[in-house]
Amino acid sequence: MTIAGRAKRFAKIAGEMVSLAVAERVASAAYPDWRHAVVALPDSRRGERLVLVSEAPEIRREALIGAAQREHLPELAIPRDVIAAVKLPLLGSGKTDYPAVTRLAATAAESSADSEARRAAAI
Repeated sequence: MTIAGRAKRFAKIAGEMVSLAVAERVASAAYPDWRHAVVALPDSRRGERLVLVSEAPEIRREALIGAAQREHLPELAIPRDVIAAVKLPLLGSGKTDYPAVTRLAATAAESSADSEARRAAAI
C-alpha cells in the first residue's frame, strides 16, 4: 500500500470539488523553482476560496492562469488569492505544515480586508 496524498485536500467552490494538489500543480508549473502550498478558506459567496502561499517573491496570478491553460487544468484550480511568503511553514519531517499555512493565509486575508475597509472609509 502507498499513500499518495491526503483525502481531505479538496475545497468545495460553488458546488464543485477542487483538488488542492491540482492547484499546487498549477503553481509549480508556473514557478517550478519555488515551494508552494494551497489552502482553502471560507468564502461567503462561493463556499470556499483557494489561497496560494508561495516562496516565489514576485508571483503573479496571470502566470498561474497561463500555466493552467498550458497544463489543461480547470480554471477553478487557479487560486484567487496569492500570498508571497519568505519561507513556507514546515514540519520536522520537512513536509509542508498545512495547519500553519492556513493560519498564515487567514491572517494575511484578514489584514488585507482590514486595509481595504480603511481605504473605503477614507474615500
